[in-house]
Amino acid sequence: MDGYGNALMMDDANAPGLVSMAYLGCASVEDPLYRRTRAFALSDSNPYFFKGKAAEGVGGPHEGLNMVWPMGLCTGADFDRRCGDTDVPALAAGFDSGDRVHA
Repeated sequence: MDGYGNALMMDDANAPGLVSMAYLGCASVEDPLYRRTRAFALSDSNPYFFKGKAAEGVGGPHEGLNMVWPMGLCTGADFDRRCGDTDVPALAAGFDSGDRVHA
């Protein structure tokens, strides 16, 4: 909120961030509020969630648009049983392909 009634709903790939709260011990992975918050952050509703040929995940305003930040893959993969096995290979593929990877 900015005092004028405007709000920006987003998450950044940095830690601390919404997705990294469980990793940092600030929330339980099983907490329903954390799960809903995580679902928002890892969805198209988050303006800094991006999908590309090598990966999908959270970036941020300081990385640039359409750039998944490796930290976002790491903090996002740690506790998500659905994609935990695929994010590390996606991260490695980014390095192997010659694509630029901001770490």
